[in-house]
Amino acid sequence: MFLSIHFFPEKKRPAGWPLFLPFMVLSRYFFREIKLGQINALNTAILVFMILILIRVEKKNSRSLEAVSGIFWGTASVLKPYALIFLPYFILRKKVISLVSGLVFICLCLAAPALYYGWNGNLEVLREWLVTLFQSTPRLLSSQDNISLFAFFAKWTQNAEWAIYPTLITILGLAILVFFVIKNRSHVSHPTPLESSLLLMCIPLVSPLGWDYTLLMALPGLMIIIHFFSSFPKTKKVVLVINLFIIFFSLYDILGRELYASFMSLSVITINFLILVSYLVYIRFNKIF
Repeated sequence: MFLSIHFFPEKKRPAGWPLFLPFMVLSRYFFREIKLGQINALNTAILVFMILILIRVEKKNSRSLEAVSGIFWGTASVLKPYALIFLPYFILRKKVISLVSGLVFICLCLAAPALYYGWNGNLEVLREWLVTLFQSTPRLLSSQDNISLFAFFAKWTQNAEWAIYPTLITILGLAILVFFVIKNRSHVSHPTPLESSLLLMCIPLVSPLGWDYTLLMALPGLMIIIHFFSSFPKTKKVVLVINLFIIFFSLYDILGRELYASFMSLSVITINFLILVSYLVYIRFNKIF
């Protein structure tokens, strides 16, 4: 949360409720993360460090800093492969040094266990990891707590095989949307924070196993949205408030077993965060940030 403050120019950094409200809205996901002993908050912090370094690179044009940003990206990718969503971003931004340093670091990390297992043993471990991943993933795709786009369509259609098609179309649509957001960067003075926050927000949606607690990665993006709340038309303000209200109060302890199960089985939370994505897009296309 405090790292994300530095996404804003020094004179426009959030304070008070624009700073703490995003954390409060997403607090259920942070507490769930801690309860399960997960590392998504850690990984998000690493990626935020990477983004801050990229912002610094834009100011100083330092190759060494650009290489460091790639290492942070490589570290996050090794811990959780969903950080690879930034790979096409580096290509679009022509951040060759970040891309190369990150890929080299990933390769070194993947090869490192060979020091213990031997080369053939390491290849076997990686092969077994892939086998386990592909065997365990299918039965989890329609889980109640999975809020990914695939899970959304699988729950609504009751047909996991057919759900692949609308999922791919929606992900393609999101990719095109992100592409145009990046292409419109020349109209704003600080483009990197919003683009990166948009990618972070999309990770739980496009990952096949997008568990609800991974939505904590939306914190930087939500901070941007709330910071520019006064820039939205009245209707958008009302919709945003209702949306945040639903996210915050969609708790098992408040809704009860049956209502919470229905809420999650309809994957309403997926729609809530797609709405937040649209607010970031609105901010960029209206040249607000």
